Amino acid sequence: MSIAVEISDWPSAVIPYRQMLRAAGSNVRSGFTLATVQQSHPEIGGRAVLEAEFSNFGGDVDSTMISGLISEVYAGRVFRMPVTRSAQTVSAIELGATESIDIDGLPWSNDEPWSNDQNWAFNPVAEITADALEGSVSLTVDLTPYGRVLSFGKWIGIGAEIDGAPNMVRRVQYNGLIATLSMSLPLRADFEAGDLIRFKPTMLGTVQNPEEFAGMFEAGEIIKPGRVRLLEALL
Repeated sequence: MSIAVEISDWPSAVIPYRQMLRAAGSNVRSGFTLATVQQSHPEIGGRAVLEAEFSNFGGDVDSTMISGLISEVYAGRVFRMPVTRSAQTVSAIELGATESIDIDGLPWSNDEPWSNDQNWAFNPVAEITADALEGSVSLTVDLTPYGRVLSFGKWIGIGAEIDGAPNMVRRVQYNGLIATLSMSLPLRADFEAGDLIRFKPTMLGTVQNPEEFAGMFEAGEIIKPGRVRLLEALL
């Protein structure tokens, strides 16, 4: 059952230089009781985890903004973070682009009246060809526009919406360019033929290690946030 949760976009100025996705196990550790008993909560099929690391930031990044971000991280806010810096996703070149546009997006004419000097976001999709129920781990996709670009270990976003859940391909069976995918995590919703997958997933999650993220925030002109670990939020 979906619940209404406020979701924050991860600030575009705080760009990771490296990201790694993984499918967590079926138990999520939640700390120790006062009697020092380790607790864990089972999650059927596990959840996605995104690790992100950041470079040093100079004067172009407002330290007050980073301070506010740290507070939201500690508060358990659900963040939306695009996965743009990971070799685990299908690259733009693999999808037929003549150059790598995974990070910077698609260039376009800045002479247009709606110009904001930014590139279009790169968000290629493929069509699901058969109905799939919530909780299943199988999905059939038409890869005709791209070729056989999916293989073991590749991550995709399931659902055309920006909040479509990330999932990892475990096995692929090809019938021509129709791919039957076995996924690492159960589907989070029902899907119908004609729905879409995205080759560039977006993670919805809460930060599990706020102390590590805030630990390198020091006085001075150089700001270096620590690593963040986002655990998939099941909304």
